[in-house]
This record gives sequence, C-alpha cells and structure tokens, in this order.
Amino acid sequence: MNIKSKYQITVGGVLLKQGKILLLQRAASERVLPNLWELPSGKKETTETIWQALVREFKEETGLKVKIVKPISVFDYRLIKDRQKVYTTQINFLVKYTGRRLKIKLSPEHGAYKWVDMKDLKKLKVSKEIAKVLNYIL
Repeated sequence: MNIKSKYQITVGGVLLKQGKILLLQRAASERVLPNLWELPSGKKETTETIWQALVREFKEETGLKVKIVKPISVFDYRLIKDRQKVYTTQINFLVKYTGRRLKIKLSPEHGAYKWVDMKDLKKLKVSKEIAKVLNYIL
C-alpha cells in the first residue's frame, strides 16, 4: 500500500469570556478525532490569508464574527486521513468578538461547546498541543 503525503496550514482562535476559553467538541460522527475538544479552527484555503481563514472558520464553526488581536502560538501535528499522511502547522491567534450578541451556532462538525477554565480543562479530552496553548493563556 502506497501512502501519499500532503502539507496544510490550519488556524485556530482563542476567544476569552470572563477568564474562560471557548472550546468546541468534534461531533461523534467525525472520522478524524471524534469527540475531541478543540479551538475553533480549520484549514487555510489556497487563495486566503491566514487572517481571512481564521475569520471564515470561526464564523462557519460558531456563527460568531471575530477580529484577530494577535498571534499566540504555533504547533505541528501529523495524522493519517483517507490513507494519506497529513502534516499540519497550526497557527493560533487571540481573537475578539465583534458582534452584538454572543450567541453560538455550531456547525455540523461539532456537537457541543463549552467555556472552560483550567479546572474544566482537566476533565475534557483535548490534544496535548491544545492543552499547551490553553495552559499558556489561562
């Protein structure tokens, strides 16, 4: 079996509210990492800047409009998806909500959301990379 490889850039957003960070739980039906808690995040499309990608992904996954405040971390990870090795660099940003009402509307990719602090984080299934980002922020 010949396994192909590809590289992609993803972006993630850290939104704070009263000392807690917004996390989304991947739907149980997702083929890759089901039920994992993660930052609102996603792939950068070829024609987008990383800033445009994050604003788009945040809106698609949560229904929220955000503006980027500053970059906060970068990490790399690798997974196998559809018999392909996917090497990914994720760039994470602190974001600020710009809408009127903070009402979250999840995409089908996610089954739940939570505002978490350090105490809550220990109870959730998150990747070690996301745990490092959250430990840095909280």
